[in-house]
Amino acid sequence: MKILLLCICMMLLHAAKSQTFQRLQQVLPDDTLKAGEGIIYGEFLQRLGISGLGFPQDLRIECLETRQKFSFRVKDAFSIAKEQVFLYHIL
Repeated sequence: MKILLLCICMMLLHAAKSQTFQRLQQVLPDDTLKAGEGIIYGEFLQRLGISGLGFPQDLRIECLETRQKFSFRVKDAFSIAKEQVFLYHIL
């Protein structure tokens, strides 16, 4: 019973503290940039080790003016590439 109560409390604390992130859309080769949009691009470098292999890597950024938070994936799960280039629309 104590474990169940502890699990419920932990879930409530996690739900109360979690933040909402807007998931960015990946740029396709035939996409055009519309008014009010931006593009973020870069290269994600990761030192490969045993602990980094099975988990996806996400980046989160925040606009300082609007306090809006964005999230995008820079490395898929089980990817062994050391470098990942990313290109995403910011709406």
